[in-house]
Amino acid sequence: MNFLKILTTGFILLVSSIFLAVAMGAFLAPGEVLEYLGLQAISDSAFNSIRSYYGGLNLAFAGFLFYAGFRMQKTALGFISLYTIGFLIGRVYSFIAEGTASAFVIRWTVVETILFF
Repeated sequence: MNFLKILTTGFILLVSSIFLAVAMGAFLAPGEVLEYLGLQAISDSAFNSIRSYYGGLNLAFAGFLFYAGFRMQKTALGFISLYTIGFLIGRVYSFIAEGTASAFVIRWTVVETILFF
């Protein structure tokens, strides 16, 4: 395995671990996810939505990237780019519409920008 392929696989596995960390946080402590966003849960549906979107979806993405990191690097890199550009488009629009966001959102924007490039 050449150095570039090892580096690429390592990067994809790093991103997979980020997805996994987000998923586990959402499954185990959905209230904390809401707190980071400055929200309070007003119903069980809020926890359900956090666990499904931040938990289940990120867990599925983590699993896909783990597999793709070894078998389909180009596909995995394309997926990471599409995923992060989608978030960045939404964040930039929101910054224009609402102004500056919390430090939590700014940190994730930086992470997403790095992952995109």
